[in-house]
Amino acid sequence: MNGKLLENIVLAVGLLIILIASFLMFFDKTGSAARTINLIFATGFIIYIAYSYLLSQNLNGEIYNLKKQISNLKEEVGRLNATIGERDRTIASQTKELTATKEELKTAQKSLEQRGKDLAEAQKEITALKKQVDK
Repeated sequence: MNGKLLENIVLAVGLLIILIASFLMFFDKTGSAARTINLIFATGFIIYIAYSYLLSQNLNGEIYNLKKQISNLKEEVGRLNATIGERDRTIASQTKELTATKEELKTAQKSLEQRGKDLAEAQKEITALKKQVDK
């Protein structure tokens, strides 16, 4: 039986017992129902104790389950933080590599421009030498 349903049943029975005892207490004019009323109140008190016990057991079970969930979530957060840290390190490493590659590209482009200029000058010299040879 579900714990919540059982709690509700016990609570309803206890309330019913208290209502019956109260009815007898207020409407008994002779006082002959006093012993019965005391027994009903005692039974109601026992039911209240049972209800309190059931309620505390259910709450303790829920607290235990919530603590387990919190523990699992903390572990998951730790794993995710470790993954994030690893990815941050990878991104930083790749950023450094990208910056170094860009610098190499700039150096290579400058070198290529210089070689293009040198080639153009060499071609001019070759052309001038061919003209001299042709003369």
